[in-house]
Amino acid sequence: TDVYRRPWDPGSPRLVNPRLLPRGVLLGSVQLVGCHRIDLAFELSGLSDDERAFGDFSWGRWAWELAEPLRLPHPIACKGALGLWPLPAEGRV
Repeated sequence: TDVYRRPWDPGSPRLVNPRLLPRGVLLGSVQLVGCHRIDLAFELSGLSDDERAFGDFSWGRWAWELAEPLRLPHPIACKGALGLWPLPAEGRV
């Protein structure tokens, strides 16, 4: 089906098949607006069902609060890294 031939659809609100996403490219960007340590003060009740289902909220971990997601119209080649890293000039739009 089209779902498996077109894993990257900028018009789709959801990611259809993440195993088929291209690697070594930028697909979009987000703003990091907060980092929250998972401890007694962290409120799981404020999370959506998707956030609870896909996040690992084990004691001592960190939750990144993201805002303003931007899906790029086309993937941009860019070598990444684990964690946070500075965006090279070729990845800036």
